[in-house]
Amino acid sequence: MRFCDILSDVKILATNIPSYNFCFGKICSDSSKAELGDVFVCRRGSTADGHDFIEKAYKLGARTFIVDRITDYMLQNPQLRYIRVADTSLTEVKMLDAAYGYPSRGMKLIGITGTNGKTSTAYMIKAILDAAGYRTGLIGTVKSFAGEDDITHTSSVSKFSSMTTPSPVELFSLLADMKRRGCNAVVMEASSHALAQKRLDSLRFTVGIFTNLSEDHLDYHKDISDYRNAKAHLFDLCKTALINTDSHDGKLIANACPCNFFTYGTDTDADFFADAPLFESTQTSFTLCDNARMNIVCPIPGEFTLYNALAAASCAKLLGVTDEAICCALKGLKQIPGRLERVSVPTGTNVFIDYAHTPDALEKVLITLRKSCNGKLITVFGCGGDREREKRPIMGRIATSLSDITVITSDNPRSEDPKKIISEIAVGVKRNSDFRIIENRAQAIEFALSVSKAGDTVLLAGKGHEDYEVVGNEKRHFSEHEVIKSLYKER
Repeated sequence: MRFCDILSDVKILATNIPSYNFCFGKICSDSSKAELGDVFVCRRGSTADGHDFIEKAYKLGARTFIVDRITDYMLQNPQLRYIRVADTSLTEVKMLDAAYGYPSRGMKLIGITGTNGKTSTAYMIKAILDAAGYRTGLIGTVKSFAGEDDITHTSSVSKFSSMTTPSPVELFSLLADMKRRGCNAVVMEASSHALAQKRLDSLRFTVGIFTNLSEDHLDYHKDISDYRNAKAHLFDLCKTALINTDSHDGKLIANACPCNFFTYGTDTDADFFADAPLFESTQTSFTLCDNARMNIVCPIPGEFTLYNALAAASCAKLLGVTDEAICCALKGLKQIPGRLERVSVPTGTNVFIDYAHTPDALEKVLITLRKSCNGKLITVFGCGGDREREKRPIMGRIATSLSDITVITSDNPRSEDPKKIISEIAVGVKRNSDFRIIENRAQAIEFALSVSKAGDTVLLAGKGHEDYEVVGNEKRHFSEHEVIKSLYKER
């Protein structure tokens, strides 16, 4: 591909390139991956500035640079080709979109943002659209699919990160792969990081959904308002918005929404509202009301399921999907990995794995399990390192207040000392509560299962679908499913 072919949407402020009619290797923003003939984009991150890596990328072979300022190294090497733009991050996604042939054009694109519920809602929408006859792609935290094909690791990008929303190169590679496989709709999770970093700014969403907001990622965002505004940026990229207005944050986002929007929730003032909800031990049911009434049953318990299913069904109605397809898809929904996922064990203990890693999510899943628990409720959880410390004692209080037995353990400590993280969680534990500290997560799980009996419920919270543990800079294999299986096999 020639360089001129990817510049149609790029506003150039200055350049030293006489002609853009030349071939290039690839577009990259990681200097360590630069190769001969590449275009290197000098993105500004929260901890690093790509302009500081121009020399490294140039020595590795990059020959064309996208910059927003002229550096000393560029002045010392006038043969280095550059284009100066106002925003290098936005320029990168525009160039990648063009390089991959604008893959999302012609497809219905649904984006979901919010603190909790993104993955479950995405899986639900995919199931509904599949039932309606679409070939649906899914891009999210757990896996990526094109129809029924798992393409998480089969894209032209060989190694994918574990980010909720992929990097720009990964994202457009996935979209292009989905288009080649015949997808005509794509559902994707939109993280606050991706929205703040403009990774999605060249996309146009048919429907954008806001699920909810609670404190999370405040190690990255300066405050809750900044976090909310990052989420709300999705609606700058949408044709239609669907917003949960049962909360103050949802109402604020709706009041400032720049596009056509609809609301959903349990309040009868919402455009789509849930009536007569029924929460049972194995399912959630309610009546979706707009201009008509539709009875919905979903085989996942919990109030959060009501909101996720309501968002999915409302989105489908906005897309013109029939009530029959919506009801059938939600009633037959398969288990969503790591989202209140039941694990069968031979002792009669009810074991669940859930991704709950925020105070709000942990509280909701514990309340849900408490309602159906006939014995003791035993919780195993920890908090991630290099993330907001403020939530640690809060989660300690929630877990010990709602559980009969709590086991505080490690969960992706990253660069922090896990003992320190655990001690900060322990500050918030309820007085006179029954809790243990077992740093090794496998041993913590073994203890929880060993003290459980038939009828008890064990919740393993925080890791969900993850099959790894991040310690320092190392990503180690760790599967809670494998730990459980190994324990009972040994017995």
